[in-house]
Amino acid sequence: MSFNKPEGKESGIGLLAEEVVRLGKKDGDIGGDIADGFVKDLFEFTFIEIAKAFYNSGRKFRLAKTVKEYAGVFARGIKAQRS
Repeated sequence: MSFNKPEGKESGIGLLAEEVVRLGKKDGDIGGDIADGFVKDLFEFTFIEIAKAFYNSGRKFRLAKTVKEYAGVFARGIKAQRS
């Protein structure tokens, strides 16, 4: 992972994160006052934590439980405030 990204050369997880931001803001699930870069970083963090849990737990890994735990943190972090 590198923090020095050539302009216009997004790929892999970065493209997925961009799509999450785009669709989330379009659908109103991501607060408009939250910076896109923050949402992308939080998404990447969540993805990495799920991957770490997978690799560290071996056969004991429970996908649904792990995703629910980490995705819940992500969702609460980006939640749009409803009036």
